[in-house]
Amino acid sequence: MNPLINYHYTLPFKEVNSFLFLPYGVDETCYKDRILPQIPRIVDTLNKFRESRQAAISVNNNINNSCMMGLGFQIVKNKLIVCVTMRSQCKTNGRPSDTVMIQYISTLVMKALGLKQYKVYVTVWNYHNNVELTKENDSNEEVQRNIKLLVSS
Repeated sequence: MNPLINYHYTLPFKEVNSFLFLPYGVDETCYKDRILPQIPRIVDTLNKFRESRQAAISVNNNINNSCMMGLGFQIVKNKLIVCVTMRSQCKTNGRPSDTVMIQYISTLVMKALGLKQYKVYVTVWNYHNNVELTKENDSNEEVQRNIKLLVSS
């Protein structure tokens, strides 16, 4: 698969109430540690001003260049709008996990705000199939088990 540059898609609404941040070939704890502690600030900001442009989380840092760069949140017509920017996303290994993780984060914020629905817009700078990682993960039982958990949730 040739990479798609500047690829956009939306995620369907799905209430996801748990996500284990399981590794599938990369260190997903960087997302857990960088995103979850910021959720109360996002909720507080949106409770004060629903259209705030300050309700954003920068995920990337100099230590670990995560694929997800950031998330932005707004409330429009009583619906949580979430915009996600990814510098990179692997079709086989990344997108299944990213989908469930983003739905989980969106569910957390939505519920904390007392809303009933969200809509997610995702922009991916480089959407590709990482053949080397896919081959490596095909023989890794832990990764295969985790991918099955992610896809089934």
